[in-house]
Parts: sequence; structure tokens; C-alpha cells
Amino acid sequence: PLPAGLVRFYQADSKQRLQLVGEDTVTHTPIGETATLELGKAFDVLARKTQTNWHTTANYQEASYEVVITNRKNTAATVEVFETPQGDWELTKTSIKPENAKVAPLKFNVPVAANTEAKLQYTIRNWVKR
Repeated sequence: PLPAGLVRFYQADSKQRLQLVGEDTVTHTPIGETATLELGKAFDVLARKTQTNWHTTANYQEASYEVVITNRKNTAATVEVFETPQGDWELTKTSIKPENAKVAPLKFNVPVAANTEAKLQYTIRNWVKR
């Protein structure tokens, strides 16, 4: 079991000094359950998701998305982008291959160079059940 309270996360910097990277609170969590914590938000790495296309037929609905990730840090970053398709779905197009294209949630690792932006584009088809 995990009691409710504040959890702080630390990471060693380049000189091996511990730096606070985030904190969150956790509710009482019983044995065998999962506690989800948010480490924090990077103010210098931003993501914007936009639906760029929608197509429907009698058999499926298809949506295309673009995620633009802006990195204003002086170092490169790899951003994990998660997508959780619902129902009977298929990833039909993608600009970056996810870790596993057959199981939800999809996880895309998007590398973004320092002081630049990167784009992830993908299309998901949902089959219509009759």
C-alpha cells in the first residue's frame, strides 16, 4: 500500500547534484494498484495537436493529426507522444514509427533538436461496426 501524500522527484545534474524536477500528490493506493504521478511540465518544450483531415465512408472513419513540438531549450529533447485510439482501429499513415503500431496506446518518440520544432503526422482509421 502507498499512503496519501506529497512525492518529490529529483534528478542528478551534470555535476551530480540533485535537482528537484517535479512533485505531485498521491491518493491512498491499495496493494496491487497503480499510482499515476505527473513529474511536471517543461515550460520550454511545447506541443500543439491539430486534426488536419477527416474522412468517412460506410465502413470506416479516418482522422489525420499533426503534432508540432517546439523545443526552446539549448539542448535536444525527445518527446513521448501518446495516442489512444478507441474501438477497432488501424494506423494507416505516420511520419514517425511508433513503438508498437498494433496496440494502444500508441507511443511515438519524437526527437526535437535544440531551438527548433519537429512535426509528427499520423492517420488513424476506425472501422464502423454494423
